[in-house]
Amino acid sequence: MQTKRHLRVAFLFSAGPCNIHAPVCESATIKAVHNTPIARIAMPSQPDLTVYSSDHQLQLVVEIKRVSGKGPEWAAELHRNLLEYHAVPPSPFFLLVLPDHLYLWSTQQGEDAYLPQYEAVTTSALKKYLPKKAHYSSEITELGLQLAVQFWLSELTNPNATPDAHEYGQWVMESGLFAAIRRGSVQIEAVV
Repeated sequence: MQTKRHLRVAFLFSAGPCNIHAPVCESATIKAVHNTPIARIAMPSQPDLTVYSSDHQLQLVVEIKRVSGKGPEWAAELHRNLLEYHAVPPSPFFLLVLPDHLYLWSTQQGEDAYLPQYEAVTTSALKKYLPKKAHYSSEITELGLQLAVQFWLSELTNPNATPDAHEYGQWVMESGLFAAIRRGSVQIEAVV
């Protein structure tokens, strides 16, 4: 009869060791750990928002960052890093929301596009959903920004939404984002 021992597990990304105790056979645990390279352990990605089409296919991944004054090159580098390190899943559209700018990538516009294909001023694109007093990007909190984006996307996915470039922005129509997510659903911090 094998004896079972409690194993102490430390997570790679924690500030300090976390103690998780589970009865496990020591030899099986050691073998499993040694036969599984760290590079193959997949961490689930958890973007801020995800939007699915009406047939439940992932269409849009949204990341919201409370960083202002960053241009398209910085946004492109962040997007590349998120994809490279599997922090976000690949999807037809990726939207980076900053307090001052929105950056949108579309694989329909080009598979290997480094720079975002579309850019908009956040306070203009989301003015309907932001507090009236938030005239400047510095006045928008991260939670306020997330809620504004969530309400905006919920309106875009509404089955009764009409393709109105004046209402939602020409870039939303031209990119194909509106058509891709119409009648879809928005999920908050869903593990993908």
